Amino acid sequence: MPHAPDISTTAATLSDRVYSDLGGRARRSGREVFPLHVGDTYREPIPAARAERQRTSAHPHLHTYAPVHGEPALLDAIVARVKQRAGVTLDREDVQVVAGATSGLAIAASVMLIRVILNAEIAFFSAIIISIFSALLVGTYSAFALFVLTGSLAGTNKLRYVSKRQHILKAGVI
Repeated sequence: MPHAPDISTTAATLSDRVYSDLGGRARRSGREVFPLHVGDTYREPIPAARAERQRTSAHPHLHTYAPVHGEPALLDAIVARVKQRAGVTLDREDVQVVAGATSGLAIAASVMLIRVILNAEIAFFSAIIISIFSALLVGTYSAFALFVLTGSLAGTNKLRYVSKRQHILKAGVI
């Protein structure tokens, strides 16, 4: 029977109370709850996702990296969905698909962490540097850089109201 891998002794000392409370609240809301943790690598994938079911003839780029911005069909679907739900027309170049919630949050969270540990001025300059390098990485120089910069600065701006570090977690999760 598969089981979760053992965790480090350091991780075992961390409290899960905050997450347990939030998980309970989410389940009681009656809405569907989506686990955003890193994949359960000890579980078998669904049958359609198993390697033996996938063929290069059906998926021409099966063994290559995905485009940095995201798959074109997925980008088109996101643009159409935003147009349908919010009435906002986006260019495909304005959309960035990231590898899970962790990657997307890491961009803003890194600058927020700098603000908490150091100060607002260093966080501001870090946001600029991170936005430039993020844009260079994905190959766009303005739209994505602006997205990263505004997300990072918005997150750090909200931190000025924080009096206790535990409030940061509560503010970001609730």
